[in-house]
Order: sequence, then structure tokens, then C-alpha cells
Amino acid sequence: MYALGIPTTRALAIIGSNHKVYRESWEYGAIVLRASPSWVRFGTFEYFAHNNMLDELKELADYAIEESYPHLANEEDKYTYLFLEVVSKTAKLIAKWMSIGFNHGVMNTDNMSIAGLTIDYGPYAFFDDFDYNYVCNHTDTQGRYSFRNQPIIGKWNLNALLVALAKITDSKRLESALKYYDELYIKEYQSLMNKKLGLDSIKKEDTKLVQHLLGVLQSLQVDYTLFFRTLSHYKGDKTDILKLCLYHTPMREWLEDYDKRLEQNSISTKDRNTKMLKTNPKYTLKNYILQEAIKNAESGNYSTLKNLFKVTQTPYNEHPEFERWAEATPNEYKNLKLSCSS
Repeated sequence: MYALGIPTTRALAIIGSNHKVYRESWEYGAIVLRASPSWVRFGTFEYFAHNNMLDELKELADYAIEESYPHLANEEDKYTYLFLEVVSKTAKLIAKWMSIGFNHGVMNTDNMSIAGLTIDYGPYAFFDDFDYNYVCNHTDTQGRYSFRNQPIIGKWNLNALLVALAKITDSKRLESALKYYDELYIKEYQSLMNKKLGLDSIKKEDTKLVQHLLGVLQSLQVDYTLFFRTLSHYKGDKTDILKLCLYHTPMREWLEDYDKRLEQNSISTKDRNTKMLKTNPKYTLKNYILQEAIKNAESGNYSTLKNLFKVTQTPYNEHPEFERWAEATPNEYKNLKLSCSS
């Protein structure tokens, strides 16, 4: 996630153990040590608010400002400004998740960072085939944390934070701040998708172009990462793109619209390709690849793990020896689901 440019906590180390624990099967336990500029969560504020511990709630808010937003320390209405900062960071974070094809899986308020970071990696997934309704957590039977719901749940969680902060500052001002969420999310998401498409400006019709594309990817079950990486090489010849699709007509029609839009670009095709290759990763950590590394490690072979570590540090680069990890996910491994015990 860090190498993809998405705000996140960082993995510092892992400590192994000879003690076995039962998750979905018996396996050796381990502790992952993660580093972060903040571990304060939305749920921490809810805890104090729910228990009417208002002095502690203020102390927590002051601590969050000191730790993550020190420029707000002397603001008269600092708690509202704190909330506005969190609204902005959350909207932009989730837009990045959506643009890269990342499904968090468990977006409860305890898994939402006050600093706008991706935290608590559990049953998460990067897309195989694009599926707007994808649910990566098999215990999420109602799809609350599906891919498509992430922007909505982000706002729901912010509203829960608003309710908590309303005990120490004016609720009307907090509500006014929350109204910016949708606008901020849409603006950031459209900007990111335009970059993925190599468009050097944003026009009104671009929303329809993106929606049209996602509909095509959904109906044709096209690998999300592979599609955008292939599109990054596009110079007008549709052959390589159409090879990704079982049925050509829907994609050909979208490419014709895309060609018309590219005519409005001010940059050359070469520059567009260069920028797109720096925007659309060749590699994402799909679950079937992670499972391969796990199985090999269980048998004492850590080579896959070491190779993945190398690839994921530079996911936009070419790694010819690991080309198969950039290909479409084999059918039998597509859209694996996990649980919090996986």
C-alpha cells in the first residue's frame, strides 16, 4: 500500500512463535509489529462519549490535534477544524482505495484512523476481476463492507465520530463540515480515475466515461489491474485490450469513446503512456498470490515471500521474471474470500 502511494501504517517486523493457535486451522502464532504516526481511531472517541467521560474526550481530541494536526492547536474552534481535517483525509483515502481496486473488508469505527491512514489489515483484497459488489470478508453476509459500499460506510463512520465530538463542540458546525465529504470524495476519485486513463484535464463528460468503463469491466469480468496496465500502453491499436475480453463489442464501443476523449488531450501519446505507467501498477497483492506464498512458507520455502517483497516495493516497475503475477488471476482462484481469522 505504501509503494502504491496510499496512506497506511507500516509493517516494522514480525515475531514468530513455536506456539500453535487455531484460527481457521492450526498454525504457528506470530505477532506483527506495525509503526504509525497515530493509532487513535474513531471508536476511541465513541468510547469516551458513550460513557459521558467528557474531560477524557477533550483530552483525547487535544492529543489527536497535537499528534496529527498541530497547526490547529490555537484555533478557537479547533474540534470542528479537527473533524473537517478527518473528513477530508477519509474521503481522499477511500477514493484511493476505490481507484486502485482495494477492498478493506472491515470498516467499523475501530478500524478508521483519525489520521486518515489504512489500518487493521484483516480480510482485505485487491481486485481480481472487477466486481463492484465484491465482498472480501465471508463473515460479512449482508455485504455491509462490500467494495461499492466503502464510500458510504466512510461517511457513516464520520457521522459516528460527529456524534461523539458533538458532546464537546457545536453539532451544527460539525454537520456543516460533514457536508463536504461527498464533494471531496467525488472530486478526488474523478481526479484519480482521470490520471489512470491518462487524461490531462477533467471535463463534465469524464464521469460518464468512467461509469461506462466500469460497467464494461463488470459485465465482461475483466481483471482490473491488468486492464489499466494494458491501457497504459495504448496507442490506438485495440488488439491487446480486446484480448482481455471474452466479448469485444462492449469494450470496442468504450474504446471509441475513449479515443474521442483523448483527442482533447494536450499531451502527446508518448507522454500519456509514460504518466499512465507511473499511475497504474503492474502488480498488486492479489489473495491467490499471498496464499501461494503462505503455502510455500509452511513447507519451509520462503523464496516466494522474498520475491513478493521485492515486487511489491516497486509495483510500477517491470519484473520480467515474475510476469505471471501480473497476468489475470486463474479462474479457480478468483475473488477469494477471507475472514478476520484468515
